[in-house]
Amino acid sequence: MRPDSASLYYNLGVLYRQTGQAREAKASLKAAMTYAETDVTLQNRADIKQRNARELKALGR
Repeated sequence: MRPDSASLYYNLGVLYRQTGQAREAKASLKAAMTYAETDVTLQNRADIKQRNARELKALGR
């Protein structure tokens, strides 16, 4: 597992949101957006950014 993985932070953010931990979810999702810019393992950068934006919107960002 890589600490700079956008997917890792996205999935962590979703998990936090689903368990009612909004502050942690927002922090993880914002980290995912940052790492999405440089994560060389992402196959579809636009897709993760779009999904991430939806999750942040659901949190009332």
